[in-house]
Amino acid sequence: MKRFLPIFLVILISFALCACNQATQENSDTWQEQYDLGVRYLSEGNYAEAIIAFTTAIEIDPKQAPAYVGRGDVYILSGETEESLIAAQADYEQAIELDKTNADAYLGLADVYIRQGEYDKAYQILKDGLDKSGSQPIADKIAEIENGIYTDSSRHIRRNDDYNADGTLDGYTLYEYDFLGRRCYWENYNQQYDAEGEATGGIVMDNYCEVDFDDENRISQYRFYEPDGTLTKYDTIVYNEQDLKTEQHRFTADGTEQAYFLYYYNNQGQEIKYESYHVDGSMYAYWVSEYDADGNLIKKTRYDPDGTMMGYKIYE
Repeated sequence: MKRFLPIFLVILISFALCACNQATQENSDTWQEQYDLGVRYLSEGNYAEAIIAFTTAIEIDPKQAPAYVGRGDVYILSGETEESLIAAQADYEQAIELDKTNADAYLGLADVYIRQGEYDKAYQILKDGLDKSGSQPIADKIAEIENGIYTDSSRHIRRNDDYNADGTLDGYTLYEYDFLGRRCYWENYNQQYDAEGEATGGIVMDNYCEVDFDDENRISQYRFYEPDGTLTKYDTIVYNEQDLKTEQHRFTADGTEQAYFLYYYNNQGQEIKYESYHVDGSMYAYWVSEYDADGNLIKKTRYDPDGTMMGYKIYE
């Protein structure tokens, strides 16, 4: 998991400083002033000072839910560790206890669950939050999840569902990110089918992938493993002069080329299509990407070589 600051060192520092300055701060500042200061520090990425400000706001008036939400946000953004997630969860839960209509607290708590891989809990807390607050951002988050995409508060995709052409769930992918926010690892889970092609209702891990990066911060290799850790294949990447990925070549574990992929882009540098081929040059599938008016990827649809839709993923 990511770690920008040793979070509990920050907590200790904040309590020490608050103890030294509490008397003068309580006399001169209101909780709102300290809260506003915390919001400013948070927006600037100054997490240590933000925790101090939000903690001071809480000590001045412990019944103000926004201060707990603000401190929870700092714990999340200052480093995704088990300790920081636990601390953030406690703050968001306290905010909800104080104000059952605080939409940001429900969104924050759902974010903790998503980062912990507790997707059903995230969905349920959002449903509860919508019932209590009627918040449009919560409704939008629920709609996103119901479309099969789970993003954290940094807009990193944590889970992305795959659907068959008829809209039934075919599997999903779970993603992890490094401290630079780069997608560095994922696990693929697929639906199981019987000999007649009927879904058995069981979705199990098919493989996982580790990603390597070059000195220019570009992906250099994907390495795929069986669930037991056996390397099965790896991919190498080719880039053009604009640093856009144009080719991806797949090899078996012993270095035999197995397949390759070709990528195509529009004038804005957005990937609009990629094609997959067997090593003999015969195509076995292609994917078409769709974007909204703001240029955000919203959907990828998979087709067989004849143009028959095979499945899709929603991204927004």
